[in-house]
Amino acid sequence: NQKWYLSTTLEKCCERHFYWDLNECLGTTAVGTDKWYVDYDDEKCVQDCSGASSCGGVANFWEELYSTKEQCCKSKLGWVAKCRFK
Repeated sequence: NQKWYLSTTLEKCCERHFYWDLNECLGTTAVGTDKWYVDYDDEKCVQDCSGASSCGGVANFWEELYSTKEQCCKSKLGWVAKCRFK
C-alpha cells in the first residue's frame, strides 16, 4: 500500500518509519534528561546526557530512567558493589 509509505510531513514520516531514532531522522540533536540509567557493559549507572564524566550519552527510548544514581543501582545493579558504593 503506497499510502502507508508516504507522509505529508517529515515528522509524520519519522514517527511512522523511524520511531526508534526520531532525532536522527529529523536531523536534530537529542537532549538528555539528566536522569540515570544502567550501562550493563560497564556495570554502572550513568546519566542521560552528553559531555560530563557521569554522562553515558542520551538514553535510548527503551532505557528505564531513575531520578538518582542510587535508585538506578539499587533497582538494576544491586549485586554490583562498585555501583552501590562509588
